[in-house]
Amino acid sequence: TLSLHDALPICFVFFFPKDHRVPEALFYAGTARFRQRRYSDAITLFQVVEEKYGTSDFAMESAFMAVRCLVAADDTESAIELLSRLSSPPFDHEIRDRALARLGWLYLQKRDMHAARKSFSAVSDKGKETYHVREILGELDGMKTIPRKSPFLAGLFSVIPGGGYLYCGRFRDAGMAFFLNSILAAAAYESFDKRIYALGGMLGAVGIGFYGGSIYGGISSARKYNAGAEERFFNGMKQRYAPSGLALGLHRGGFLVSFSMKF
Repeated sequence: TLSLHDALPICFVFFFPKDHRVPEALFYAGTARFRQRRYSDAITLFQVVEEKYGTSDFAMESAFMAVRCLVAADDTESAIELLSRLSSPPFDHEIRDRALARLGWLYLQKRDMHAARKSFSAVSDKGKETYHVREILGELDGMKTIPRKSPFLAGLFSVIPGGGYLYCGRFRDAGMAFFLNSILAAAAYESFDKRIYALGGMLGAVGIGFYGGSIYGGISSARKYNAGAEERFFNGMKQRYAPSGLALGLHRGGFLVSFSMKF
C-alpha cells in the first residue's frame, strides 16, 4: 500500500486531469512505486508521462527513471532498447549523451567491451567531459594490466593435489586438498598391499573422485580469481566515474540536484 504522501499525486491527477502539473504528479507517483520496488507499476506511470508529454523535462526524466526500473527488475535488454532510442534523434544532444553514457555502463555491466566503447565514444565532446568518457576509455585500455591466473596452468599444477589452489593463493584449500588426497592414496595402497581388495577399490574410487575434484577446483579457482579481479576493477571505475550517486529531481520553477556519499 502507498502512504498518504505517495498517494496524493494520483489523487491530484484524478481530480485535476487538465492541470499543467499533471506530468509532475505522475512522475512522483511513479517514483513512489519505484521506491517500493513496484517496478512494473512505476514503468507504466513513467511511460504515460513520456508518451503523453513528448520531450518535456518530466517526460525525459520519466524515460530515464523507466530505465532505472528495468535495470532494478533485471530486464537489462529492455533498458538497453529504451536507452538506444533515447540516444537517437529527435532528442537533443544532452539527452543523447546521457543515454549513451548510461548505455556504456550497462554494456560494461554485461562485460560487452566492444559495445561499451562504441557507446562511450559516441558521446559528444562536451558530454565526454561531463561523463568522464576519456578517463573511462583510458581505464578500459588498461584492462590488460588486471592480474589474472591461467586456468590451464591451474589445471596443470593440480596434477599435484592442491597445486592449482596454491597457484591461485588459496592456501588453506591447497593444504586440505593435498592432505585428503594423500591420506586416501596411502590408505588405498595399504589396503591393496594387505590384499584387502574390496576396501582398496572403494578407497581408490573415492580417492580418484577427490583427485578429479581437486583438478576441477583448481581450474575453477583460476576462473573465480579472474572474475573477482575484473569485478574489483569495474567497481573501482564505478566509484570513480559512474553517476549513480547523483539524483536529478524536478520541481516547479527548476531542478533539485542531490547526491549521496558513502563514508
